[in-house]
Amino acid sequence: MKPVGEFRRRTKSSTKSISEDTFNIEDIPPIAKKIEDGTYQPPVLKPAKKHYFPQKNPKRIVAGKKAAEKRRTKSESSK
Repeated sequence: MKPVGEFRRRTKSSTKSISEDTFNIEDIPPIAKKIEDGTYQPPVLKPAKKHYFPQKNPKRIVAGKKAAEKRRTKSESSK
Protein backbone atom coordinates (compact mmCIF):
# COMPACT_ATOMS: atom_id res chain seq x y z
CA MET A 1 0.00 0.00 0.00
CA LYS A 2 1.18 3.52 -0.82
CA PRO A 3 1.82 5.84 2.10
CA VAL A 4 -0.75 8.61 2.56
CA GLY A 5 0.14 11.82 0.75
CA GLU A 6 1.84 10.12 -2.17
CA PHE A 7 -0.11 10.85 -5.33
CA ARG A 8 0.37 9.61 -8.87
CA ARG A 9 2.03 12.35 -10.89
CA ARG A 10 0.72 13.06 -14.36
CA THR A 11 3.25 11.88 -16.92
CA LYS A 12 4.35 13.93 -19.90
CA SER A 13 2.82 11.41 -22.31
CA SER A 14 -0.71 11.99 -20.96
CA THR A 15 -0.49 15.78 -21.44
CA LYS A 16 1.23 15.66 -24.84
CA SER A 17 -0.87 16.69 -27.84
CA ILE A 18 -1.75 14.04 -30.43
CA SER A 19 0.59 14.04 -33.40
CA GLU A 20 -0.71 13.54 -36.96
CA ASP A 21 0.81 10.08 -37.46
CA THR A 22 -0.64 8.58 -34.24
CA PHE A 23 -4.10 10.13 -34.76
CA ASN A 24 -6.78 7.51 -35.44
CA ILE A 25 -10.15 8.36 -37.04
CA GLU A 26 -11.93 5.75 -34.85
CA ASP A 27 -10.90 7.71 -31.75
CA ILE A 28 -13.38 10.50 -32.58
CA PRO A 29 -16.58 10.06 -30.55
CA PRO A 30 -19.69 9.49 -32.72
CA ILE A 31 -21.34 12.72 -31.52
CA ALA A 32 -18.45 14.76 -32.98
CA LYS A 33 -18.94 13.03 -36.34
CA LYS A 34 -22.65 13.87 -36.25
CA ILE A 35 -21.89 17.54 -35.53
CA GLU A 36 -19.50 17.69 -38.50
CA ASP A 37 -22.06 16.02 -40.80
CA GLY A 38 -24.80 18.39 -39.63
CA THR A 39 -27.05 15.49 -38.61
CA TYR A 40 -26.75 16.10 -34.86
CA GLN A 41 -30.04 16.96 -33.16
CA PRO A 42 -29.55 18.37 -29.64
CA PRO A 43 -31.95 16.99 -27.02
CA VAL A 44 -35.08 19.09 -26.42
CA LEU A 45 -34.96 20.55 -22.94
CA LYS A 46 -38.13 20.70 -20.88
CA PRO A 47 -38.84 23.83 -18.83
CA ALA A 48 -37.77 23.44 -15.21
CA LYS A 49 -40.48 22.67 -12.66
CA LYS A 50 -41.14 25.31 -10.05
CA HIS A 51 -40.42 23.89 -6.62
CA TYR A 52 -43.45 23.89 -4.40
CA PHE A 53 -42.95 23.40 -0.71
CA PRO A 54 -46.32 22.74 0.95
CA GLN A 55 -46.93 24.05 4.44
CA LYS A 56 -46.26 21.50 7.18
CA ASN A 57 -49.63 21.85 8.84
CA PRO A 58 -51.94 24.41 7.23
CA LYS A 59 -54.65 23.82 9.86
CA ARG A 60 -52.37 25.07 12.63
CA ILE A 61 -51.64 28.24 10.68
CA VAL A 62 -55.38 28.90 10.19
CA ALA A 63 -55.98 28.21 13.88
CA GLY A 64 -53.22 30.68 14.77
CA LYS A 65 -54.84 33.36 12.60
CA LYS A 66 -58.20 32.79 14.30
CA ALA A 67 -56.63 33.03 17.75
CA ALA A 68 -54.91 36.28 16.80
CA GLU A 69 -58.24 37.62 15.53
CA LYS A 70 -59.88 36.71 18.86
CA ARG A 71 -57.14 38.48 20.82
CA ARG A 72 -57.61 41.60 18.72
CA THR A 73 -61.37 41.66 19.23
CA LYS A 74 -60.97 41.08 23.00
CA SER A 75 -58.57 43.99 23.42
CA GLU A 76 -60.88 46.28 21.42
CA SER A 77 -63.95 45.32 23.46
CA SER A 78 -62.18 45.94 26.80
CA LYS A 79 -61.30 49.53 25.81
